[in-house]
Amino acid sequence: MELLQAAMDVTLCRAITMAPDGPIRVPLPIRAGRIGSSLAARAYRFDLREHLIFPGLINAHDHLHINAVPPLDAGAPFPNSYAWINAFQAHFEEPAVSAALSVPKALRMRHGALKNLLAGTTCVAHHDPWHPAFDASDFPVALLRDYGWSYALGWPEYGPPVRQSFAATPAERREQDVDRVIAAGAAVVWCAASNRALLGQSLDPRRLCEAGRLALGTDSRLSGARDLLEEMHGIATRGELSHKQLLELVTTQAARILRLPLRGSLAPGSRADLVIVEDRGGEEQSLVGIQRSHIRAVVRDGIPWIADPDFAEWFAITGMDPVPVMLDGRPKLMARSLAEPALVALEPGLELIPDRSEREHDLAIEVQCS
Repeated sequence: MELLQAAMDVTLCRAITMAPDGPIRVPLPIRAGRIGSSLAARAYRFDLREHLIFPGLINAHDHLHINAVPPLDAGAPFPNSYAWINAFQAHFEEPAVSAALSVPKALRMRHGALKNLLAGTTCVAHHDPWHPAFDASDFPVALLRDYGWSYALGWPEYGPPVRQSFAATPAERREQDVDRVIAAGAAVVWCAASNRALLGQSLDPRRLCEAGRLALGTDSRLSGARDLLEEMHGIATRGELSHKQLLELVTTQAARILRLPLRGSLAPGSRADLVIVEDRGGEEQSLVGIQRSHIRAVVRDGIPWIADPDFAEWFAITGMDPVPVMLDGRPKLMARSLAEPALVALEPGLELIPDRSEREHDLAIEVQCS
């Protein structure tokens, strides 16, 4: 029981926490996988001085099962979504695409989730029907549940009727369309990189963002950015939104739009989903523009799933068994449940590091064969 209590109660000390009302420098308690309202007397304490703690990010639109499918390399930009949907039907017949799609769908779902987790995303709105793989206790991310969906509004071949769906991301919004969205209390999920790749343009996000009616998605690597970090970096580089606004799109604003009251913030009672980075000067800049390999730790429900090697003690006290990996050339520890060779093989930049016994065994075989 003492070990279980230690695993559940953790206090993160001396870091700057990105709270709903702004950054604060107070200890952050984690109790039973939630953000605590008070410090536990027997909590395990981690010194995170010179670090920032953000809420886990929310990707408001992804197709998890097609993130390893080669992108369409011809035909863009298209005049509208119907044209690119037609183009993709032929694309799916290409040998490389057929090979990617022959990978079991459950594995492809896990890969899309792992892709998100590696970049600090802990919750995803999957824009396709529910899949049994999502119910696994070790699925890499949390998911939006109880939703409707539609690929293209008014096209019956894709998804249920519009009234049962939430709106897909539009690139052709005019000012009057924005007026209607705001007046109706609706919202838009913006996949900026995918819009630009497929349609050659995207919406002006400012009014929707200021009205609190905009969230951010990646759409999948088939047409969009590698992950939310790359998506945010592109928007910031183009000067379309400020760093503060971008962080709101993938935390508090997304949580409100998707009706996820326990996610997107570090308020007491929220899920203890965290992204921990070094403080490089300026709270927003320490996350917007960062490379995924420079994230110090990604935490779900108070437990680290991928982190730098010096977080090994946190893995140990929570009972999470990690394995060493390399992520974009940097050493990491990752939850063993995510270290399936077939899963890791799908993610560029991620590789398993053989443990000492395996390396010694391989060396012995080489000596015998020489």
